[in-house]
Amino acid sequence: MKKMAFLVLAAIMLTSCGQGVPTDKLYSNGAKATYQIFIDDINVGKMIYTFKEGVYEGRKSLTIESDANYTYKDPRQPQNFEIKSKTTSIVDADSWKPLYSYFKLEWKGTMNGFNETESKYGEKNVSWTNKYPNGSYSKEVKFYEEFHDEDSVMWFTPTLGYEKDKQRLFTYFANRTAEPTQGMIWMGGTTKLEVRGKKYNAWAAGIRCNEIVERVWYDMETNRLVRYEQDMGFLAYPDSNPKKPAGWEPPKTTFALVLDSWETK
Repeated sequence: MKKMAFLVLAAIMLTSCGQGVPTDKLYSNGAKATYQIFIDDINVGKMIYTFKEGVYEGRKSLTIESDANYTYKDPRQPQNFEIKSKTTSIVDADSWKPLYSYFKLEWKGTMNGFNETESKYGEKNVSWTNKYPNGSYSKEVKFYEEFHDEDSVMWFTPTLGYEKDKQRLFTYFANRTAEPTQGMIWMGGTTKLEVRGKKYNAWAAGIRCNEIVERVWYDMETNRLVRYEQDMGFLAYPDSNPKKPAGWEPPKTTFALVLDSWETK
């Protein structure tokens, strides 16, 4: 399952449109962000992110951890789940090169299970391990160009600068499935946005991984991520009714995170 995920960017005021935020000033050590989770506009739980400065294998690093609990119920199918997820992402504090990532998803309800992945990043390779109820599987993935993992892409988006239609191509490593795919970030433009009763002058951007599009909005005053959303096709279970016409697809389910609070030590 795709990550649901994303972060809070620390306060820094841009002095001019198009100027990127320095990588070392996006976050403050010990920051904590709480997001409410919505599925099809229904509040189903929350996700908490924490940010820690440190050193990983001799490199100045930033560790971003998430912890989520939420409920999923599909009114179209008899599918009900209590879901928990945890992630750990460690990136180079200056370049945002991924150094390590961990993901675990557990679900109980109509079906029970879990999926756990670990990615250890080298210069142009990843040592990847997947654990699941029936065992585990490991493999090596090689790269020939710059890459980022799926749990870090949106976090450095403001470093590109708030410049309309600006784009960046890169190799996107889907660390849930160990698949390197084509990735792109494009900067949209300014918009007025209201999130949980608060109004923002926000900047909209999109992140594409093949056919999957994540939509993100940042507060231009603080650079915090205030809203994230994605159409989660995997949650819309196929309908096996033989009366459905050929090629019929179930409705997509929208997963969203909205900023509730942001705290610093």
